[in-house]
Amino acid sequence: MIGEEYSGTVGDWISTDPNKVCWQVISIFRIAHNGPFGLCARYFLDRQNGINPLVPIWHGTLEESLMNRKIYYWKLRGSEMQLGERTLIMGVLNITPDSFSDGGRFNDPDRAYARALELEEQGADIIDIGAESTKPGSHRITADEEWQRLVPVLKRFRGNLRAPLSLDTYKSEIAERALEYGVEIFNDPSGLTFDPHLAKVAANGNAGLILNHMR
Repeated sequence: MIGEEYSGTVGDWISTDPNKVCWQVISIFRIAHNGPFGLCARYFLDRQNGINPLVPIWHGTLEESLMNRKIYYWKLRGSEMQLGERTLIMGVLNITPDSFSDGGRFNDPDRAYARALELEEQGADIIDIGAESTKPGSHRITADEEWQRLVPVLKRFRGNLRAPLSLDTYKSEIAERALEYGVEIFNDPSGLTFDPHLAKVAANGNAGLILNHMR
Protein backbone atom coordinates (compact mmCIF):
# COMPACT_ATOMS: atom_id res chain seq x y z
CA MET A 1 0.00 0.00 0.00
CA ILE A 2 3.02 2.27 -0.31
CA GLY A 3 2.01 5.51 -1.97
CA GLU A 4 -1.70 4.68 -1.92
CA GLU A 5 -4.04 7.65 -2.09
CA TYR A 6 -7.52 7.75 -0.62
CA SER A 7 -10.13 10.35 -1.58
CA GLY A 8 -13.54 10.59 0.02
CA THR A 9 -15.63 12.27 2.62
CA VAL A 10 -14.30 12.60 6.15
CA GLY A 11 -15.23 9.51 8.13
CA ASP A 12 -15.26 7.10 5.15
CA TRP A 13 -11.92 5.56 6.12
CA ILE A 14 -11.74 3.50 9.32
CA SER A 15 -8.81 1.22 10.01
CA THR A 16 -9.25 -2.07 11.83
CA ASP A 17 -5.53 -2.84 11.58
CA PRO A 18 -3.92 -2.20 15.01
CA ASN A 19 -0.51 -1.83 13.35
CA LYS A 20 -1.54 1.30 11.51
CA VAL A 21 -1.08 4.69 13.07
CA CYS A 22 -4.06 6.83 12.17
CA TRP A 23 -4.03 10.55 12.77
CA GLN A 24 -7.21 12.31 13.79
CA VAL A 25 -8.40 14.61 11.05
CA ILE A 26 -7.70 18.09 12.37
CA SER A 27 -8.32 19.97 9.14
CA ILE A 28 -11.08 19.66 6.56
CA PHE A 29 -10.35 21.05 3.15
CA ARG A 30 -12.97 22.46 0.83
CA ILE A 31 -12.03 21.16 -2.64
CA ALA A 32 -13.42 23.13 -5.55
CA HIS A 33 -13.84 20.28 -8.01
CA ASN A 34 -16.12 18.45 -5.57
CA GLY A 35 -18.64 21.27 -5.69
CA PRO A 36 -19.10 24.39 -3.57
CA PHE A 37 -20.17 22.38 -0.54
CA GLY A 38 -18.03 19.33 -1.08
CA LEU A 39 -16.03 18.60 2.04
CA CYS A 40 -13.43 15.94 1.64
CA ALA A 41 -9.97 15.01 2.72
CA ARG A 42 -7.15 13.25 0.93
CA TYR A 43 -4.75 10.93 2.63
CA PHE A 44 -1.36 9.52 1.79
CA LEU A 45 -0.29 6.26 3.43
CA ASP A 46 3.48 5.96 3.50
CA ARG A 47 4.89 2.75 4.96
CA GLN A 48 8.47 3.23 3.86
CA ASN A 49 9.66 3.94 7.41
CA GLY A 50 7.65 1.13 8.94
CA ILE A 51 5.50 3.41 11.12
CA ASN A 52 2.51 3.67 8.79
CA PRO A 53 1.68 7.35 9.33
CA LEU A 54 -1.62 8.44 7.84
CA VAL A 55 -0.71 11.97 6.71
CA PRO A 56 -3.22 14.50 5.33
CA ILE A 57 -1.87 16.00 2.10
CA TRP A 58 -3.04 19.08 0.24
CA HIS A 59 -0.95 20.39 -2.64
CA GLY A 60 2.20 19.00 -1.08
CA THR A 61 3.50 17.40 2.07
CA LEU A 62 2.42 17.91 5.66
CA GLU A 63 5.70 19.73 6.29
CA GLU A 64 4.96 22.15 3.47
CA SER A 65 1.46 22.73 4.83
CA LEU A 66 2.79 23.59 8.28
CA MET A 67 5.47 25.88 6.86
CA ASN A 68 2.85 27.82 4.87
CA ARG A 69 0.42 28.19 7.76
CA LYS A 70 -0.39 31.82 8.46
CA ILE A 71 0.29 33.20 11.91
CA TYR A 72 -1.96 35.92 13.32
CA TYR A 73 -1.63 38.00 16.46
CA TRP A 74 -4.76 38.77 18.41
CA LYS A 75 -4.19 42.00 20.29
CA LEU A 76 -6.31 42.12 23.40
CA ARG A 77 -6.83 44.76 26.05
CA GLY A 78 -3.76 43.83 28.08
CA SER A 79 -2.11 40.97 26.21
CA GLU A 80 -1.52 39.41 22.81
CA MET A 81 -2.27 35.88 21.63
CA GLN A 82 -0.64 34.05 18.73
CA LEU A 83 -3.12 32.26 16.49
CA GLY A 84 -2.35 29.68 13.82
CA GLU A 85 0.64 27.81 15.20
CA ARG A 86 -1.55 25.45 17.21
CA THR A 87 -5.11 25.08 18.42
CA LEU A 88 -5.75 27.16 21.52
CA ILE A 89 -7.71 25.69 24.41
CA MET A 90 -10.47 27.54 26.24
CA GLY A 91 -11.25 26.37 29.76
CA VAL A 92 -14.93 26.95 30.58
CA LEU A 93 -15.99 27.85 34.11
CA ASN A 94 -19.69 28.28 34.88
CA ILE A 95 -20.87 30.15 37.96
CA THR A 96 -24.51 29.35 37.40
CA PRO A 97 -26.92 27.15 39.34
CA ASP A 98 -28.28 25.47 36.21
CA SER A 99 -25.51 24.88 33.65
CA PHE A 100 -25.50 21.34 32.25
CA SER A 101 -21.91 20.51 33.18
CA ASP A 102 -20.74 22.23 36.35
CA GLY A 103 -23.75 24.28 37.46
CA GLY A 104 -23.56 25.22 41.13
CA ARG A 105 -20.10 23.78 41.77
CA PHE A 106 -18.07 26.99 41.47
CA ASN A 107 -20.37 29.75 42.66
CA ASP A 108 -18.05 30.44 45.59
CA PRO A 109 -15.23 32.82 44.52
CA ASP A 110 -12.46 30.75 46.15
CA ARG A 111 -13.67 27.52 44.58
CA ALA A 112 -13.98 29.26 41.23
CA TYR A 113 -10.44 30.60 41.54
CA ALA A 114 -9.07 27.18 42.46
CA ARG A 115 -10.79 25.70 39.42
CA ALA A 116 -9.40 28.44 37.15
CA LEU A 117 -5.87 27.67 38.37
CA GLU A 118 -6.51 23.97 37.72
CA LEU A 119 -7.64 24.73 34.18
CA GLU A 120 -4.48 26.77 33.60
CA GLU A 121 -2.32 23.90 34.87
CA GLN A 122 -4.13 21.54 32.50
CA GLY A 123 -3.18 23.74 29.55
CA ALA A 124 -6.01 26.23 29.09
CA ASP A 125 -4.91 29.27 27.09
CA ILE A 126 -8.09 31.22 27.90
CA ILE A 127 -10.37 31.07 30.94
CA ASP A 128 -14.02 31.61 29.95
CA ILE A 129 -16.43 32.46 32.74
CA GLY A 130 -20.22 32.52 32.42
CA ALA A 131 -22.95 33.52 34.86
CA GLU A 132 -26.03 32.79 32.73
CA SER A 133 -26.89 29.41 31.30
CA THR A 134 -27.82 29.39 27.61
CA LYS A 135 -28.51 25.67 27.32
CA PRO A 136 -31.73 24.66 25.49
CA GLY A 137 -34.73 25.48 27.65
CA SER A 138 -32.85 27.82 29.97
CA HIS A 139 -34.45 31.04 31.19
CA ARG A 140 -33.01 34.50 30.64
CA ILE A 141 -31.94 36.47 33.72
CA THR A 142 -31.63 40.20 34.31
CA ALA A 143 -28.37 42.10 34.05
CA ASP A 144 -28.48 42.79 37.79
CA GLU A 145 -28.74 39.09 38.63
CA GLU A 146 -25.95 38.20 36.23
CA TRP A 147 -23.69 40.88 37.68
CA GLN A 148 -24.38 39.78 41.27
CA ARG A 149 -23.11 36.34 40.33
CA LEU A 150 -20.12 37.67 38.43
CA VAL A 151 -18.60 40.46 40.48
CA PRO A 152 -17.36 38.42 43.51
CA VAL A 153 -15.60 35.98 41.17
CA LEU A 154 -14.18 38.72 38.94
CA LYS A 155 -12.75 40.45 42.01
CA ARG A 156 -11.08 37.18 43.05
CA PHE A 157 -9.66 36.60 39.57
CA ARG A 158 -8.40 40.13 38.90
CA GLY A 159 -4.63 40.15 38.52
CA ASN A 160 -4.28 36.53 39.68
CA LEU A 161 -4.54 34.54 36.45
CA ARG A 162 -1.93 33.98 33.76
CA ALA A 163 -4.44 33.25 30.97
CA PRO A 164 -6.61 36.02 29.48
CA LEU A 165 -10.11 36.12 30.94
CA SER A 166 -13.10 35.71 28.65
CA LEU A 167 -16.67 36.49 29.67
CA ASP A 168 -19.59 34.54 28.23
CA THR A 169 -22.32 37.18 27.95
CA TYR A 170 -24.57 38.80 25.37
CA LYS A 171 -25.32 41.92 27.43
CA SER A 172 -23.38 45.09 26.58
CA GLU A 173 -24.12 46.49 30.04
CA ILE A 174 -22.39 43.54 31.69
CA ALA A 175 -19.48 43.69 29.25
CA GLU A 176 -18.86 47.36 29.97
CA ARG A 177 -18.72 46.75 33.71
CA ALA A 178 -16.49 43.70 33.30
CA LEU A 179 -13.77 45.65 31.48
CA GLU A 180 -12.90 47.26 34.81
CA TYR A 181 -12.18 43.83 36.29
CA GLY A 182 -9.66 42.64 33.71
CA VAL A 183 -11.89 40.85 31.20
CA GLU A 184 -10.18 40.89 27.79
CA ILE A 185 -12.54 38.83 25.61
CA PHE A 186 -16.31 38.69 25.24
CA ASN A 187 -17.86 35.42 24.10
CA ASP A 188 -21.36 36.22 22.86
CA PRO A 189 -23.54 33.08 22.64
CA SER A 190 -26.16 34.98 20.61
CA GLY A 191 -23.84 36.14 17.83
CA LEU A 192 -24.81 39.78 18.50
CA THR A 193 -28.49 39.04 17.81
CA PHE A 194 -29.65 39.92 21.35
CA ASP A 195 -27.59 43.06 21.93
CA PRO A 196 -25.63 44.35 18.91
CA HIS A 197 -24.21 47.19 21.04
CA LEU A 198 -21.85 44.61 22.58
CA ALA A 199 -19.63 44.97 19.48
CA LYS A 200 -19.14 48.67 20.15
CA VAL A 201 -18.32 48.03 23.82
CA ALA A 202 -15.69 45.46 22.82
CA ALA A 203 -14.18 47.79 20.20
CA ASN A 204 -14.07 50.78 22.53
CA GLY A 205 -12.48 48.66 25.24
CA ASN A 206 -9.87 47.05 22.93
CA ALA A 207 -11.29 43.68 23.88
CA GLY A 208 -11.60 40.54 21.79
CA LEU A 209 -15.02 39.39 20.59
CA ILE A 210 -16.09 35.81 19.88
CA LEU A 211 -19.40 35.26 18.11
CA ASN A 212 -21.08 32.01 19.04
CA HIS A 213 -24.59 30.64 18.62
CA MET A 214 -27.29 29.21 20.84
CA ARG A 215 -30.42 27.17 20.33
